[in-house]
Amino acid sequence: MAESISLAKDLNDMHVLTNAIFDSACLAYYERNVSEVERLASNLIELSTRYNFAFFLAIGSILRVGRTAHQVTQPKAFRASRTE
Repeated sequence: MAESISLAKDLNDMHVLTNAIFDSACLAYYERNVSEVERLASNLIELSTRYNFAFFLAIGSILRVGRTAHQVTQPKAFRASRTE
């Protein structure tokens, strides 16, 4: 995915770049890489705000809230068993 983001930057195509960041954020979400999801969601929100991409702005906000909600709503016993 890093290659697709790099290519989109080289092409200077902001819609493709935003889509590549979204795809990377989805992969990081399914890999449970919380810090990567947070970083990519912030990038997604920033680009979407700058270029008025309403769809990706909403998705970036959902990814950010979903990441936070996932951390908060997990029972402590479940979190402890997942880290062992």
